[in-house]
Amino acid sequence: MKKETKQRVLSAVLLLIYVTLLIWIILFKMSFSMSDLTVTRYLNLVPFGEPLVVNGQTDYSEIIQNALIFLPFGLLLSMVLPRASFLSKLFVIVLASLSLEVLQYVLAVGRTDITDLIMNSAGGFAGLIVYDLLELVFRSKSRLNKLLNGLGYVTAILFIGWMIYLFFIA
Repeated sequence: MKKETKQRVLSAVLLLIYVTLLIWIILFKMSFSMSDLTVTRYLNLVPFGEPLVVNGQTDYSEIIQNALIFLPFGLLLSMVLPRASFLSKLFVIVLASLSLEVLQYVLAVGRTDITDLIMNSAGGFAGLIVYDLLELVFRSKSRLNKLLNGLGYVTAILFIGWMIYLFFIA
């Protein structure tokens, strides 16, 4: 198997792990049981209109977290779909974010918010840009993908270990 093909397969596996964790975090709020979820059907169509309020103060960290959690999506799509256009990869990111927001509403498992859609998409967009910039620096997709795959797998292992610790040990 060629090195490029091997790296693409590793990237695809990492993308599958990432999407699974993304669904678990966004839809299931990191719960192992549907009974742990609160039934909430909420829809906000005013962009940045209702930020989270904690102890009477506006908390914008959720907005930033939405962008950060989707940043790897752009990186991974660039690795898995190297020949796809920038706009088609961005379309996949926006569609995935929209799908998750709609599913939250349909399943009544969270707040469906246009701000989340915007920031998730912005995070994925940033991931696409970061990949393109890193490609200019590394001048080799193969080396860049190898580095990002390594970082991705270490991050995935640490995250899964942390989750096991939180749910089974702590």
